[in-house]
Amino acid sequence: MPVPRVLRDLVEFFRYRPSVLPGDLTPADRQDSLRKLIMAWCLGTVFFEGISGAPLVGMFRRLGATPFWIGLLVAIPSFATIAQPIGSYFVARTGSRKRMLIRTAIPGRLIWLVIPTLGFFFPHNYFVLALMFSLVLFSRLTIGFASPAWFSWVSDLVPEDERGTFWGSRQMWARIFGISAAIVLGWFLGKEPPYYKFIVYFCLMGFIGWLEIFIHRGVMGIRVPVRQEPPTLASLMLRPLKDSRFRPIIMFTFSINFATQIGGGMFSLMLLEEIKLTYLEISVFQVGILGLVTVLSSRYVGRVIDNLREGARLVFYFGAIVTSIQALPWTMIGERAILGVAGTVVLGGIGWGAYHIALTGLLMGYSPREARAEYSAMYAVISGFGSAMGAIAGGSIAEALQGMWYTWGPFIFSPLRTLYLISFGGRFMALMLLPLIREPESVPLGVYVRQLLSLNPFDRDTYVYIKRKFSPPVRNNGSEQE
Repeated sequence: MPVPRVLRDLVEFFRYRPSVLPGDLTPADRQDSLRKLIMAWCLGTVFFEGISGAPLVGMFRRLGATPFWIGLLVAIPSFATIAQPIGSYFVARTGSRKRMLIRTAIPGRLIWLVIPTLGFFFPHNYFVLALMFSLVLFSRLTIGFASPAWFSWVSDLVPEDERGTFWGSRQMWARIFGISAAIVLGWFLGKEPPYYKFIVYFCLMGFIGWLEIFIHRGVMGIRVPVRQEPPTLASLMLRPLKDSRFRPIIMFTFSINFATQIGGGMFSLMLLEEIKLTYLEISVFQVGILGLVTVLSSRYVGRVIDNLREGARLVFYFGAIVTSIQALPWTMIGERAILGVAGTVVLGGIGWGAYHIALTGLLMGYSPREARAEYSAMYAVISGFGSAMGAIAGGSIAEALQGMWYTWGPFIFSPLRTLYLISFGGRFMALMLLPLIREPESVPLGVYVRQLLSLNPFDRDTYVYIKRKFSPPVRNNGSEQE
């Protein structure tokens, strides 16, 4: 009968897969695990976007949170990255990655069944707000604690010559799934939702987050050797900072994240209260259009990274520059200016899509295999600290500017739009650190540009070579030729 067969397939899909030595992992098991990781991240995208952004800001505004409190709320995920070095310390001492992820990440998902109900059963005061903030922090701390284990584990599963393609495909499918879910959930919330809709919404996020982690049971684990002399927590934290190749990445991401979050921390609040968009419209723009652009560009970005010498570094430069330029238009967009919002979101989708895929490649390529957990942890802590400080600074400035509203040429100086003008200046100052991110054998950026414009089809770094990688195979008398 079909029903028992479906049940058997589901049981087999979720069946716990053991951890094996890297040499014992078969190609079939690797491909099956990579497919499940992409499926899990589709759910993870819905969860992470669902517990942040406009719905979370809207719920806390309904409970009486001021812009300063919203700044603190947005800063919580970044502050919670402090748990990542502790997580990497446990990975280094125990060698446990898969088991650690499953056991520690689930409580951080299920706590979202509790958080929204507090605002329903208790009076709306600062004590309840503080309690809800504490539970949000707990959720983010457990997520941060498990992140080094996940990153180190998945890095060993993905073949080195397929990193760009895998991360591009993962981001593409996750965005497709996330766009569909965000539009439906945005429609459910509407313009001014009653509080019970927030309860339904965030409880659903808790279940989706749990299911995302549960899928990881069916992914093959990779054993990592435990070091003969267990490292101390201090040595794990200092090693990435002493690495002259990795240190510029940390310096740049700290600076750019601080500048970005001065405006970005108040982004959802600006869309809701100054540009006057509904939750459905925010979902269409912030997740739908942004995600669609990311989907369309992800596979191409991945191929460029895999087929261009130092592709991750060059694409990272491109993404950082585009995302810095994208801050300025937000200071000129008026109330209900739909076309302006759409154009700026498209520009952001191109920039941020390239930035994040390339950053993942840089983090893998610039960190030793045996120490990726601690390297990714220190990156997350320092760049996250920059994000947190930027969000708090943005919230403080916005609260100080309450009531300000005047125009100068195309610029609109309102409390939240002004933050983006400050952010624009900060981002361009951070770009001055980009040239520090390089390998010892790297050549100046202009050399790569000249090679890219060359017509030599035999040189890997030329436009002609890259173009052939994107062209479909030519069919000739039933056969396929490149």
